[in-house]
Amino acid sequence: MKLEKPPLFLDYREFLVFVGVFLVIIGVRLGFYYQEYRAFIAKPFYYTYADVVQEFPKESQSGYYKILKLHTQENLTLFLNAHDYDFKDKRVRIQIFPNSTITFAHYLGSFYVEGFVKERLSKPPNRTKQSIQKAIEAQHTHPTLAEFYNAIFLATPLSKEFRTQVATLGISHLIALSGLHLSILSAVLFFVLWLPYHPLHRRYFPYRNAFVDIGLGVLIALGVYTYFVDMPPSLLRSYAMLVVGWISLVLGFELLSFAFLATVTLMLVALFPKLIVSLALWLSISGVFYIYLLSYHTQTIHPKMLLFVLFPIAIYLFMLPITHLFFDATSLYQLSSPLSSTLFTFFYPLSIALHLVGIGGLLDEYLLGFFKLGEAQNYTMGLDIQSFVLYITLSIASIWSRLSFYALVGVSIVYALSLYVPL
Repeated sequence: MKLEKPPLFLDYREFLVFVGVFLVIIGVRLGFYYQEYRAFIAKPFYYTYADVVQEFPKESQSGYYKILKLHTQENLTLFLNAHDYDFKDKRVRIQIFPNSTITFAHYLGSFYVEGFVKERLSKPPNRTKQSIQKAIEAQHTHPTLAEFYNAIFLATPLSKEFRTQVATLGISHLIALSGLHLSILSAVLFFVLWLPYHPLHRRYFPYRNAFVDIGLGVLIALGVYTYFVDMPPSLLRSYAMLVVGWISLVLGFELLSFAFLATVTLMLVALFPKLIVSLALWLSISGVFYIYLLSYHTQTIHPKMLLFVLFPIAIYLFMLPITHLFFDATSLYQLSSPLSSTLFTFFYPLSIALHLVGIGGLLDEYLLGFFKLGEAQNYTMGLDIQSFVLYITLSIASIWSRLSFYALVGVSIVYALSLYVPL
C-alpha cells in the first residue's frame, strides 16, 4: 500500500488560524508603512539620493527631456522629469515635492512626483555584473539581442520599443525572470552538481541523502543569483516557493497543493509587505495557481506526455483574461506563445552554455527574424473589472468543483476566440 504524504495543515481550521496569524503580521507591517507614508506626503519638500534604474527619452513642444525611474536610499521607487543629460549608471541627489495625490498604494509600489535633479554623481559600479553584461554584449552585433540576453540572464530592464515587441509576440513572461527560469536553472545545477557528487557519495558517504546535499547546494547558488539580479518580485516568489518546497519534500509533506501556494504567498508578503502591490508577483502567483489547478483536474489523463503539450496551451488560455486586464495589446502572433514557452525550456540552458563558451551569437539570425515579427501592428482589447472579478471567482470555485473547472475552460476558450477571431 502506498503511503500518502501528510498535508501541510491537518484541517481547514488549522489553515485558517495560520492565515489569520499572517494577515495580522502583514496588517501590522503595513501599518508602520502607512505611518511612514503619512509623514512623507506631509513634507513640503524632500531631499534624498537615488540610483537611476532606467531613463525614458521624451519629446514635448518645449524640447527633449527624460523621465527617470529612480530607486531611493529609503527604498522608494519613483519617476521624475529631468533634463536631457546622460544618466546611465548614475546616482543623483534630488529634491522632490510630495503631496496627497500620491496614494498609499503608489507609495508601496511606484509613483510620479514633481521635483528636480540637483546633482549627478557616479554610482559605485557592480563590476561583476558589468563585466558579465559586457561579455554578453561582445557576442552580439545587434543591440536588441544584447538587450534580450541581458534581460533573461541578469533581469536588466527592457527599452519601451523592445517591450512592445515581446508583448506583441506574447513572450513577455519568458523575458521577465520567474519560476520558469528558476526551475530550468535548478534542474541544470542539480545535474551539474550530481556529476562530481555521485562518485564521492558512493565511495565515501553513501549514508548521506543526495537529494538533501545537492538540493541545499542548488538553493544556495540560486539564492546568490536571486540577490545578484536585485530580487525581481516574480523571481523572489519562485525562489521562496523553491525553498519552502524543498523543506516540505525533505520533511515529507505534500507539495502540490493550494495550501502550499497560499503559505508561500503569505510568508513572502509578510517578509516584504511592499510586494502586495507588485503586479509581477500576482501575475506569477496566478500562473502557478493555474498550473496547480490544471494538475489537480488532469490526474487521470494518460499518457502523461500528452500533458507536456496540453499544459502550455491551457495555462496560456487561463492567463489570457488575467493579463488582458492590465495589458490590452493583442496580436495574432500571441497564439504562438504556448509553442514559444515549450521551446524556451530547451533554448534557455542552451543559450547559457553557448555564452559560457563564447559563441552566444550562434542563434542571432533566427532570433532577429523572430523578434521582427513583433513589429507588426497590434490592436487593443482589454477586460473590464466586473468580468475580471467573475473570472477570478470562477477560478477559485474550480478548486472544489469540477463543474466550475469545466466552465472555466469554456470561458477561457470563448474569451480567446473573442480576442483572435474577427467577428
